[in-house]
Amino acid sequence: MKLSSIRAILICGTAITVSVIPTTVLAQEEREPEASSSGAPAIVVTGSRIVRNGFDSPVPVTVVDSTLIQNLGQVNASDVVKLMPQNIASQSDANAGVSLSANAGSQFANLRGLNPTFGTRTLTLVNTRRFVATSEGGQVDLNLIPSVMIGRVETVTGGASAAYGSDAVAGVVNIILDSSLEGFKGQIDYGQTARADGKTFHGAAAWGTKLGDRGHFMIGGEYQRNHGIESCYDSRDWCKDSWTIATNEATIQPGGPNLAGSAPGTISGYNVPGSAGYGLPHYVIGRGGGFYSSSTGVIRNFMRGGGTSTTAWNGNFPAINPPYAITDFQFTEDGKGITAYNPGLYSPKTVGGLTLGSETPTAYRSSYIQTPMERFTTYAAAEYELTDALKIYGELTYAERKANSRSFASGTRSTMPIKSDNAFLPAEVAALLGPGTAFSMGKDLDEELDNKIVVNAQVFRGLIGMEGGLFSN
Repeated sequence: MKLSSIRAILICGTAITVSVIPTTVLAQEEREPEASSSGAPAIVVTGSRIVRNGFDSPVPVTVVDSTLIQNLGQVNASDVVKLMPQNIASQSDANAGVSLSANAGSQFANLRGLNPTFGTRTLTLVNTRRFVATSEGGQVDLNLIPSVMIGRVETVTGGASAAYGSDAVAGVVNIILDSSLEGFKGQIDYGQTARADGKTFHGAAAWGTKLGDRGHFMIGGEYQRNHGIESCYDSRDWCKDSWTIATNEATIQPGGPNLAGSAPGTISGYNVPGSAGYGLPHYVIGRGGGFYSSSTGVIRNFMRGGGTSTTAWNGNFPAINPPYAITDFQFTEDGKGITAYNPGLYSPKTVGGLTLGSETPTAYRSSYIQTPMERFTTYAAAEYELTDALKIYGELTYAERKANSRSFASGTRSTMPIKSDNAFLPAEVAALLGPGTAFSMGKDLDEELDNKIVVNAQVFRGLIGMEGGLFSN
């Protein structure tokens, strides 16, 4: 019997997926359970110790089968794992962010959100066996597993570390491929956002057949090209407005001398009485999120009067005249002088963090919304029963993932102090600093440098094994 279907799915009004899924289903004869030497039915336990029916397990088990995967139009193994409420998608192609990582474009299983940055607490298995890791911390990229060949996905979150060790503290995700496939099935789909970006194309096919009465062979492949969504600033209004969450803690006091009883440059925050931020929320949502830096360079963390804050400034100032830090200046366009600089509200004293309303261009100017990614994977497997009690099997996998990501080119300040006797400083700046002083500079280098990372992950996996009883017991 041959079945074919065409699906059109509208998700949240932003993405349209059209899938054409022709399948061939062949009737199969039901087999009686094989009897053991004692005459009782044989009991088979998979290596994952996860049963197919979640209701019959002594530990909580979530099972997603191929029918549900097909009905939901899922085209990626990671999309299937995302369906599970225990999983937190902390790393995916949709969270490119502002940082650079060799994991760009990859997607991991992360049960309960327990995976550390350079490690894993969720064990990912394929056919109850371990798979090749491609991440910085030993995680398995779900992009490299052919979703068209998935029979079901089983997840267990309790007691898994007792069997598999510390990399399964959060649980085990076991991806079971359809080893009984007979005939051909394929899938082609295309999607994009309602803004006509984020275009993605996906195609996959698999074929399986019997090898006589005792064996089975299947082969399949998958290809996906995701064009991604690059500059957030150019593609989304909320990015252009730079909406962000600023932290009102350990920030630099804004304004002129002795504002609210404190000097500019001293510490402000929701928990610092008398400061500009006192009485305001700890976290503030607003427009104009940016860094304490500029394209010409900001003079920051400098104290006039012999003190320097580049290494050990804690906001406690000595009795100097005038008693405040000079932090709100930037170099002029020609680099020969200085001019006033507006650091905005909630400007962090230390490196990192965002201000609200500074002169710095949006912090999201260089960031991607969705990582551009291209991947393909091929898989072949065969098994043959040498005897009624002994089976030999083998698997071959080759997969590749290419992705790129981009971030801002520099931090919010230099990591080395610039001293007042520096020969390249304008005379005006040297006179302002005075002898024996230094400052750190915050400079936005996005116009000069393109901070981009390109990742090419290649995986080859081959295995051969035997399964069955060697002796009568």
